Amino acid sequence: TGVSFFTNNDWKNLNFDQLNRARDIVAVASFNERDYYASWYNGISVMQDESHVIKYGFQNTSGVLDTTFYSNNRIQISDLKFDNNNNLWGLNSQVQKPLFVKTINNEWHSFSMNQNIDGLYFDELIIDEMNYKWGIIFEKGLFVYNDNNTIENVQDDEYKILNTAIGNGNLPSNKIRTIEIDLDGKVWVGSDVGICVFYNPELVFTGYNFDSQQILIQEGDYGQYLLSSEKVNCIKVDGANRKWIGTESAGIYLLSEDGTEEVHHFTKDNSPLFSNKILDITINDKNGEVFIGTNKGLLSYRSDATKGEIAQADTYVFPNPVRENYRGNIAINKLIKNAKVKITDLNGGLIYQTSARGGQANWDGNNYNGQRVGTGIYLVFSTDENGYEKMISKILFIK
Repeated sequence: TGVSFFTNNDWKNLNFDQLNRARDIVAVASFNERDYYASWYNGISVMQDESHVIKYGFQNTSGVLDTTFYSNNRIQISDLKFDNNNNLWGLNSQVQKPLFVKTINNEWHSFSMNQNIDGLYFDELIIDEMNYKWGIIFEKGLFVYNDNNTIENVQDDEYKILNTAIGNGNLPSNKIRTIEIDLDGKVWVGSDVGICVFYNPELVFTGYNFDSQQILIQEGDYGQYLLSSEKVNCIKVDGANRKWIGTESAGIYLLSEDGTEEVHHFTKDNSPLFSNKILDITINDKNGEVFIGTNKGLLSYRSDATKGEIAQADTYVFPNPVRENYRGNIAINKLIKNAKVKITDLNGGLIYQTSARGGQANWDGNNYNGQRVGTGIYLVFSTDENGYEKMISKILFIK
């Protein structure tokens, strides 16, 4: 009946009345210090911190946020996303025009996909690099919608409903549970029988083969499809383009960029996870913190990857200084993507070198011989993809 949000290292709660009687909040999108909450019952409630701004429904959207066919007052919003032009897109279930948008100029439009609205439920929505909208249709696969970047003109729009048929998506199942776009523009899809990937999403409307593919991994002498025995509830991409996979009953898998290598597999038996049933994952790209929602509560994990910077600016090192009793990871972040990092003493002697994962490099405080470095000041140098090197930080080490 409400929501909680984390700000300034503190949790705040918004109840049913503060949200202007919006309930069953299932998604949130943020822009310009405002949070847009998707209600599976009452449309969209807009908040600025703890103050209610407006609630969008049938009356104040020119009927774009339509009510369901069986109820005169229920508006079932399943997801909200902002595009690169700051237009707010969303999905509304059991209506004639389920895909909708509120433009930056506060104009509302909605779009049909000619589906039978009885039982037409939607889930997650993403927007890819081509500005195509991809969405989950409950137990009916996916849709892809192209408005041709002319929101006001539906005459040049096109869409596809994707399913298990070859040439029409080749999904492993029509029971899709999650969808995500990675840093290379590939579309990752989680189903009740594992994962598939659209490696060429830009080809959907070209007539060329765009079908998804499952990832084949080696198990002993045999090959099998990645996580084909698992129900995949969520997929999130970190700053190093690695995939965090949350499952229905097997905990969390952290996979390499292409999904072929397992970096970690966290379960309730080998980690602080409360449960192996993972409901959702989100990642703070600034510090790499991974928030994990389970059916028994929320916890977080400090990962070793952040999103890379476009240009090298001020660098953040944590902890700094490194105290004598500290034996954990030393994070160097706000680096440009995949930077090469060297750590030297004040005389220029090389102590350690590594590559950033996304925008973060990690050092354990040891030199190449595995020995703890001594008390002193150490210099951090970063090299970008053009080979330009500069000193970006200093680390005070106390042994």
